[in-house]
Amino acid sequence: MHKITRSTHELRYIYSNMQQRCYNKNNPRYQDWGGRGIQMCEAWLGKNGFYNFVKDVEETIGTRPQGYTLDRINNSKGYSKNNIRWATPSEQNYNRRRLPNKTNKTNISYCEHMKNKYRVLLYVNSKTVHIGYYKNISLAVAARDRAIKELLQ
Repeated sequence: MHKITRSTHELRYIYSNMQQRCYNKNNPRYQDWGGRGIQMCEAWLGKNGFYNFVKDVEETIGTRPQGYTLDRINNSKGYSKNNIRWATPSEQNYNRRRLPNKTNKTNISYCEHMKNKYRVLLYVNSKTVHIGYYKNISLAVAARDRAIKELLQ
């Protein structure tokens, strides 16, 4: 393995931002991560934490593709080598907690990955509206966006 230098490594900002969101109560995003109990796995903390993080990322999901960001597969679980992936901003936006829109009680969308399909649901006025099943995330996002546009008209 090549020598890992924290001050120059391409993953240094990802690691630092992840730490800040999980453990710094003064970070503006803390309540959405650390405040919900989202933490980094023990191996990624302490003296060898950065080295272990880089090693796990490289072995598990490989080099970061251009335009991709680190994403937790299960948004309710913490950061660990078994719960990370590289994701496009659109995919990452799709994989997040949905909070109710307090103005019209609409919890806009949800996606389930089921047997090589993506199921898109909208929550409208406390009711579930099934939009459909799609063979990839791009088609699911497009369908979700169309449904939301129609809903808001």
